[in-house]
Amino acid sequence: LGMQRKLAEESAARSAKDNLLLFMTAAITAEVDDAEDALLRSVRVICAYLGWPVGHLYLESEARPDEAEGPRDLVPTGIWHLDDAEEFATFRRITDMTRIKPGQELPGRIVATGAPVWIPDIRNDPEFLRGQQDEALGIRGAFGFPIKLGTGTVAVLEFFSREPASEDQRTSRLMLAIGAHMSTLLERENNRHELAQTAMDLTATNHDLEAFTYTVSH
Repeated sequence: LGMQRKLAEESAARSAKDNLLLFMTAAITAEVDDAEDALLRSVRVICAYLGWPVGHLYLESEARPDEAEGPRDLVPTGIWHLDDAEEFATFRRITDMTRIKPGQELPGRIVATGAPVWIPDIRNDPEFLRGQQDEALGIRGAFGFPIKLGTGTVAVLEFFSREPASEDQRTSRLMLAIGAHMSTLLERENNRHELAQTAMDLTATNHDLEAFTYTVSH
């Protein structure tokens, strides 16, 4: 009976912790206008939830005119959380230079599957390219999840622990729900850029019409 009560209490505590994280990330994405700031804050609260010291955002690269349809490369961003900037300076430096193809490494696997991915220990994963450096990175376990627009993944949030990590399906499901909040944020940002571009185009068109009218009238 005592064990059942302890398990029930642990489950209730975990549910409360999960709900708090969902509430916080939903509030951030709804209330913070600047997308970069909202993503940075979200990375920080997720690191606090996981108890992991490193979080980072990879973003889908811009499409080139000659590029075929389909997933594009992922490029590192300046959106980081580091508990200790000096301790993880080498890992950040390597990541900031690492462009990743779909299916490759942790972020690329997330793009390929459209689902969260866990790496229990990067030292035992030959596909984790950043772990192949002959330098101490300070990390072992890795986890990441997608941020989608429509059916495609446009960004990946990745997190790292100092110790090996075990896969946790409950955390995976929770992070997918958070990814949905973030996709709304990115969609709102895209719409804002599209409206701004439309306004610029209309202004240019009006200037052209005014110039044409002036020319005709004279």
